[in-house]
Amino acid sequence: MRRRGDVFSVHVSPVPMRRHSTASALADAERRRPRGPTEWRRAMQRHAIAIKIQDNVATALRRLEKGETAEVGVGDRIVSIVLRDAVEFGHKFALRDIARGDDIVKYGEVIGRATADIPAGAHAHVQNIESLRGRGDLD
Repeated sequence: MRRRGDVFSVHVSPVPMRRHSTASALADAERRRPRGPTEWRRAMQRHAIAIKIQDNVATALRRLEKGETAEVGVGDRIVSIVLRDAVEFGHKFALRDIARGDDIVKYGEVIGRATADIPAGAHAHVQNIESLRGRGDLD
C-alpha cells in the first residue's frame, strides 16, 4: 500500500485469466436452455440434486414424502424418481439400486459404503451407510 496525502492506494498486479470463446459459451448455454413451458417448469421444480453423473445418491432440497415423484437435477439433466421412504431436507436417497458393499458416491466422491441393499428411491442414511472418512481402522 502506498500513501498519497490522505488517500491510500493499492497496486494490484494483473492476473492472467483463462479465456473462453464467447461463441462456444453461448452455444453451450443455448443447448442446455429448457425448451417450452413444460421444460421450464420442470427445470424450476427440482426437488433434489446430484452434482455428478457418477453420483448414486441425491440430496433433498426440501422434505420429500413417501410415494412422491422427485424431480432430480443430475448434472444438466432432470430425472424422476419415485420415493420409497420419506426423506428429510438435506438427507440423501438412492438414485438407482445400490448393493450391500457398494460405494456411496455423492458430488463425484466416495463418501461411504452401503451396509445393506438400498433400492432406488430409498432413504440413504446411517441406517444403511457406513462412513469411510476419518476412520482409523481402514487402510
